[in-house]
Amino acid sequence: MDTIRHLDDGTTEESTGEIHFGWVLEGRAIQDIWIRPRRPAPSTMYGTTLRIFDPDIGGWHIIWNDPLNQDYSRQTGPDADHYRASFGRPIAIKERVTTMSNKHFLRGMATVNFWADDVAAARDWYAELFGVEAYFQRPDAENPAYVEFRIGDDEDEFGIIDRRYAPAAMQPGPGGAILLWHVDDIEAAFARLKAMGATEYDPITKRENDFVTASVVDPFGNVLGIMYNPHYLEMLKSRTA
Repeated sequence: MDTIRHLDDGTTEESTGEIHFGWVLEGRAIQDIWIRPRRPAPSTMYGTTLRIFDPDIGGWHIIWNDPLNQDYSRQTGPDADHYRASFGRPIAIKERVTTMSNKHFLRGMATVNFWADDVAAARDWYAELFGVEAYFQRPDAENPAYVEFRIGDDEDEFGIIDRRYAPAAMQPGPGGAILLWHVDDIEAAFARLKAMGATEYDPITKRENDFVTASVVDPFGNVLGIMYNPHYLEMLKSRTA
């Protein structure tokens, strides 16, 4: 993203940056992570905000922590345009995200949903595969009907839903569209998936221009596609340059 920082003397400071956000505390709060400038450049700000909605005040309790600059504050946010400090002095929001222009009909993958009869078992299987825990679980971690991970370079949403809530027209067994996730070593990734109990759906297949694809069926009946994709690496490199 691009940021514009509004300084106390009325001037502005433009930079690149990153925002990562998601539900935490089992859906009771939203956590943001703010990084400026965009990595891999050395950070001048690296902080996190915890936002908790309070129905009694009709607004948000907002707790900001930036250990890099030793900057800490607690505020309430009654609306989207201004924060009010806990001692009552109005202050303007200091970071604004520049609106992105994009004319594509499909802007990007927002969430991919998989299905399972045993969501807890599927959650644990994918937690081992991804090396991270699900950050969102409903209604609770003991009896989840929906869980969600954030994975990959863009922290994409990967959800697992109780099969009882699948669309009525869904046919039993794997099928339909296949989403292919980039991996750096497709042979190692394919071998690891099969070692964990997944079964081959489409073998490793070399395409033209060094593109390579494969897919498996996970132990819960979903098709998981993997791919070595040079274009993905080129796009990622251009974004971080």
